Amino acid sequence: MKAPEIIYRTTTYLDTDKGKTVWKSHPVAGAENVEYIRKDAFIEKACEWLNNFYSEDRHCYFVKEDIDNFKQAMEEQL
Repeated sequence: MKAPEIIYRTTTYLDTDKGKTVWKSHPVAGAENVEYIRKDAFIEKACEWLNNFYSEDRHCYFVKEDIDNFKQAMEEQL
């Protein structure tokens, strides 16, 4: 089973200072939601976005090598 791309740590405060924290697949309205994304999903989406600026002409945009270098650096750092 593959892990979901995004999960949320949701904390609700109902009549108490100490909140109840649960993991959800969606944010909950009126609660404190912290979004977590899988590392590989983040890198994939960032590379897809960078491909919007891909060009053979280095003077204006990213070239394929730049995107590959970015992907490799992110995998090593995260």
